[in-house]
Amino acid sequence: MSPSVRPSDIVVGLVTENTSQMLTQAIRLLRSIRWFGGELAGARVVVCGVGTLEAGARATLEALGAEIRTVSRFHPANPTANRHQLIAELLDAPQRVLFVLDCDTIVVRDPLPFLSGDAFEAKLASTPTVTDEVFTRLFAHFNIPKPPRSHIAPFSGTPTIPYFNAGVIAVPTALARTLAPVWRKYNRILADDPGLVAPCQPHMHQASLSLALAESGIPCRELPQAMNFQIKPHLTPPPGFAEIDPVIIHYHHLATEDGFLLPCPYPRAQQRIEMFHERLRAEGFAPRQRTASDEESRAVVVAGMHRSGTSLVAQLVNALGVYAGETDQVSPPDMFNPTGYWEFIDAVAIDREILQELGGNWTNVVDADPSRLSPEKRPAYVARIRHAIASLQGHGAFLLKDPRMSLLLPLWREALPSPVCVIVWREPMAVARSLAKRDKLPLLVSLAVWEHYNRTLLRDTSGMPRLLISYEELLAQPARVVRELHEGLLASGIRSTLPSEERIGQIVNADFNRSGDSSESMLSAEQRTLLGDLRSGAALRAPVAATPAHTVEVLAQFAAFEKREEALRAEIAERDRLLSEAFTSRSWRIGYGITGLWRWLRGDKSASAADQWRAMK
Repeated sequence: MSPSVRPSDIVVGLVTENTSQMLTQAIRLLRSIRWFGGELAGARVVVCGVGTLEAGARATLEALGAEIRTVSRFHPANPTANRHQLIAELLDAPQRVLFVLDCDTIVVRDPLPFLSGDAFEAKLASTPTVTDEVFTRLFAHFNIPKPPRSHIAPFSGTPTIPYFNAGVIAVPTALARTLAPVWRKYNRILADDPGLVAPCQPHMHQASLSLALAESGIPCRELPQAMNFQIKPHLTPPPGFAEIDPVIIHYHHLATEDGFLLPCPYPRAQQRIEMFHERLRAEGFAPRQRTASDEESRAVVVAGMHRSGTSLVAQLVNALGVYAGETDQVSPPDMFNPTGYWEFIDAVAIDREILQELGGNWTNVVDADPSRLSPEKRPAYVARIRHAIASLQGHGAFLLKDPRMSLLLPLWREALPSPVCVIVWREPMAVARSLAKRDKLPLLVSLAVWEHYNRTLLRDTSGMPRLLISYEELLAQPARVVRELHEGLLASGIRSTLPSEERIGQIVNADFNRSGDSSESMLSAEQRTLLGDLRSGAALRAPVAATPAHTVEVLAQFAAFEKREEALRAEIAERDRLLSEAFTSRSWRIGYGITGLWRWLRGDKSASAADQWRAMK
């Protein structure tokens, strides 16, 4: 194919933060362009650093032929939007096409034959991570006609409006001058008011792009999957995906700090990765010899609603070889969990403190939103999390399990290096009956809490590697589910060893499902939809809607009831204390004796306060 875009026509742009991870990514990407980019290898490359870049990394980038620019952060609530600062730097470039790449990509063959140079070009997002419902609301809010759903998201097969992954975009400079200010405008509006795009806030940058494309009316063209080949082991790929020969591999977190990539499950892509590794070795680079204890200590977070089997799954993750901490660092078993909770004690303490700071607890979840933490408190908690997990690092992958993390995961994601999340769910009525037995919670309240936990967890794990485990399926087919868990961890870059079926059988006991109940008669329509998405796995393929208003109202009413009950208990305790002090004091006994004598002399038969109190007891 004869390319429409020549090397002299194009300027490549990438933006990086001054962190070890992102600088390594930027250097890896630039090497791949120079080594495997074909005609693109001769193109101009501009690297924008958010702030001053570390001197050694800057020198390496310059040695690879990059021009370095320094830009400010676009918006603290949306770091992915820093590409707006890069695009602004390139709008006056003499080249006629801007080619903007995320740093977590590598070029493995020449992209120029795939670019037309006369339209905005990008690959459709793999799944509708911004839902059609949200888009309908957004376009109505901004009074823009919503485009038809004339495209198909490749992984989910869902009809979608023009909604693109922004990791690889090409746009003619002339069109960029029209698009950039509009895209910038909508990105800032959504970053200032993320509720507009709820529950899809992590993808506001791509949502703002769809708004800008619709308003600006510039022509768009869909790039093939090979031009932005996304390695997402937590998603089921469409038919034929594994046979695609990539041009640009979007590997996300699946890389190491020594410049090498982790294995991927797609043969053609893995061949290209091996070619890149061979060139690295030929240039004198060698992968650092890694042991299990030297393996960047990534966290495997096991989360889910209380009484959903998170403890059992955490024990299995530990049996797969993931470090859980020393015995005195893990919560001990009790009558409710005789095989142990597998919770890191310091993590649980931090989560409880954060919930208390927010005015809630594990059932009072209405205000359990970490975005409500003050600008001083949030970084302090993130620092405490990093300090707490330091003792778990150095042992390879490590385990963190606490159902409360389902509500607080944004803080943990900020503190953890590339975590993997294992989401455990259980049939809602089984959870509700278990909580009724253990905590005397009303069934309606338990169902509302179940719904809020699962919706919040699914929302806040979007974009990270995650696995979905059904508690009921685990009990019914333990060997199969544990094997799939093992394979999922391996695909996410977590080294693990599959235990024997005998060992699995020792851990998993079908009698654990003592509150088994799969009935749906008490569930709302929204809860039934969520349950269906969990059963089918669709909950991982598309955004899950926010907790409905009527469920929030149930939670708020229960929280108010708990507060009134707590205040009443405090008042009773205070009166009990005062009475106790009065009845045991010497002055009261003397006064009571004199009063009794005086009443006897006067013949007064009325009951004293003490007599009345005794009569009440």
